[in-house]
Amino acid sequence: VNEAMCAMTGQTRAALGSTDWLLHVTHPEDIDDDDVFAQLVAGTLKSDERQKRVLRADGSVRWILRSLSALRDAGGAASSVFCQVVDITEQKQHEEELKAQVHDVAWIARIRDALDRDRFVLYSQPIVDLRTGDTVQQELLLRMRNEDESLIAPDDFLPVAERHGLISGIDRWVIGQAVGLAAKGQPTQFNLSSASIGDPDILRELASAIKRTEADPSLLVVEVTETAIMTQLD
Repeated sequence: VNEAMCAMTGQTRAALGSTDWLLHVTHPEDIDDDDVFAQLVAGTLKSDERQKRVLRADGSVRWILRSLSALRDAGGAASSVFCQVVDITEQKQHEEELKAQVHDVAWIARIRDALDRDRFVLYSQPIVDLRTGDTVQQELLLRMRNEDESLIAPDDFLPVAERHGLISGIDRWVIGQAVGLAAKGQPTQFNLSSASIGDPDILRELASAIKRTEADPSLLVVEVTETAIMTQLD
């Protein structure tokens, strides 16, 4: 046990002198492997290599690659077990970044396809006056449809759309639907993304849609989300 291992795990030499930390999880999502040493000594396992997470005392997490091999004497008996621990935290972070990029690329294609094929849908959530029981407003909730007509929740696609500049196209579609409902005399409330709230082009398009359809603008409520307020205080 050297100083580098102490620094990596955030533990003392004395704490690392036991094999317990090599076998038992220090992160709640990892799996224990109690029988590894027994299998190495018995010869049923020649070596063992696996990735594990070390949960340090300060709450930070380090990824390690832990390799175990049995060292045998001339008679074939296991005299000791050699262990090598390598810090692979940066490698894992890079892997996660690549996974996120691949995830986003796939969703970008799906969002563009949904825009091209009109596979977005709005659900109306009634807003009720508790004093009278009357529905006085409706909030439009956005969903995306799969090719099999199953619904995709906004948390699955909106963050990707916001990160990659597709959100304005979605907001324009929502504006068209909301203004169309207002033109039919239906009070309507809808969300605009934080990117669109401060976009003069989007706001001009909203005004143009109201003028074109002769919708009563008093029937429209644009909800400014908490995210928009936090990112654009002005």
